[in-house]
Amino acid sequence: MDKKKLLELTKKSFYAVFYTMLFALLISFLCSFIVNDNQLRRILIIEVIITGISSFMYFLFTNNISKYFNSENKEKKDIDLSEVNKLRYNGWMFTTPLMLIALCLVLQSSTNIPINPIMLLTILMLDYIMLIIGFLGEVNVINRFIAMILGFIPFFIIFYLIFSAFMLNTINPFNYLIFGIYFVIWAGYGVSYIFEDKIKNILMNIFDCISKALVAIILSFSYIPW
Repeated sequence: MDKKKLLELTKKSFYAVFYTMLFALLISFLCSFIVNDNQLRRILIIEVIITGISSFMYFLFTNNISKYFNSENKEKKDIDLSEVNKLRYNGWMFTTPLMLIALCLVLQSSTNIPINPIMLLTILMLDYIMLIIGFLGEVNVINRFIAMILGFIPFFIIFYLIFSAFMLNTINPFNYLIFGIYFVIWAGYGVSYIFEDKIKNILMNIFDCISKALVAIILSFSYIPW
């Protein structure tokens, strides 16, 4: 793919996720009023917060890149995504812990296994360690490839703790679906981290769309009474 097409695809991916995230925000907000169970309502409220924060972040992203596509920059052949790369961490520091809490609540709701507060705190601390490592690689304090390897250490511990707490002794297809989406997509973030900026952002936009917007929509439609 030539640079011009890749540049245009990068732009479209930001706007596509922005509008999808707004749709997911609306759906999860409306469904949070319809569900009958308080536990499920709490999950959907968390999804409202996640998609709300993400919608705001993608509003900032689209504003950030729009200057490269205005009338004064028609001949611009490249785009600097370094500010977007750093800005993502402002959103992730709020959304990723909420996503992990939501995942634990989703798995708990169908297994009735209580959430261990110490385990949850450990997971959230590991999440922030992972984000710090990623940010240090993003600003070139440490080598990006090394940052990716180091970031996968807390990643695997997080998902091991969640799997061992909720999945080992239960067989629930829906739980495996949600857990699988989280695991595969979050691993995808780590792999895409070392790609060239435009490819990386296209991939991360897709992953954001799936892990936040699509999950919120799936949970919303799964929890409302039909």
